[in-house]
This record gives sequence, structure tokens and C-alpha cells, in this order.
Amino acid sequence: MKHAPGPWKLREDIGCVYDKDEKPIMSAGCSGNQESYANVVLISVAPDLLKACKALLILVEGDPPLYDEVVCDAARGLVNKAEGRG
Repeated sequence: MKHAPGPWKLREDIGCVYDKDEKPIMSAGCSGNQESYANVVLISVAPDLLKACKALLILVEGDPPLYDEVVCDAARGLVNKAEGRG
């Protein structure tokens, strides 16, 4: 599974997320629902969150490891899930 490459951009005026080629990815719709809008805001930063998790894992899994195994397992699980492996 592969997602649209980031960065993604949020158009706050219409509550829509666009990929780097300006194709729409997701919209909060016309509901005016604050939770739907909050979900769109979160989704708009998903590529950046994935990139940060990957960088964190590279940093903390070095030799010697600088990590808490539970935290790294959670981050690794999220990266795998985001990339369709979990």
C-alpha cells in the first residue's frame, strides 16, 4: 500500500487536504462539524508524522540503543500500519 507523497497542504478556508500535486485527498465536507475539521487537520500532517517516526527510530535504535522498547515498538507499529504492513 502506498499513500500520496507528502507534503500535504490544508486549505483551512474549505477544510480540504491536497497532495503535493494539488489533488484533493480528504475534505471535512459541508457538515461544519468541528470533529470532522479536526480530523482533516490531523490527516494533513500525517506524512510529516510518519517521517518523524521513521527518523526517531533511526536515532534511537543505534548502537548503543537509546530507547525505551515499549515506545519504539509503538512507533514501529505505527510506521508499519501507515505503510500498510500492520
